[in-house]
Amino acid sequence: MSWRTPSSLKWLIIKRSRLSGELERLLPKLDSLRGEFEQMEADVNRLRDQLAALDRTFLLHDIQIDPTGIEPVIPHRHPRLFPNGHMGRHIRRILAEREYGEWTTTPEIARKIMEHLGISETEGAGGVYRSIRRAVRNRLQSLMQAGEVERIIGATTNKNAPGEDQSRWRLIRLGTAMSRSKLDD
Repeated sequence: MSWRTPSSLKWLIIKRSRLSGELERLLPKLDSLRGEFEQMEADVNRLRDQLAALDRTFLLHDIQIDPTGIEPVIPHRHPRLFPNGHMGRHIRRILAEREYGEWTTTPEIARKIMEHLGISETEGAGGVYRSIRRAVRNRLQSLMQAGEVERIIGATTNKNAPGEDQSRWRLIRLGTAMSRSKLDD
């Protein structure tokens, strides 16, 4: 005679096994986050002490102000890839290295910049590559508005190749800017 597990008991067994599996998955994360939390708590306490010291220093000044009325400046979450102006220089250098009239894509420029930074394709496969490509694209658009580069939107060379239907960029040479403005008149 075989014994059959009632469905209500089976549901409880499955529920317990799933909950214990979820708990085992979360416990290592909890330990790592606990360490991060303790570090963050120490940083917060250090910053509070520094603010209190500055507030006491304000009281020593001849001109009295309320330090709590000073608006906080929240720093950027992501550090800059390059110092101010260097991204544009690198883009101009990469575009200038191309032969006259040769177009290039944003991902090609981003890969060359990654090579310059010493970041490999495998390292940059995730968010690093995307952030570099986004920064390059934004800088290319501002260079285009300044009249330094020109763009062809969706120029295709091979419709079967993935990613070929995208914008292409090149530097505006001295003679081309003049001739384009004469054509527009």
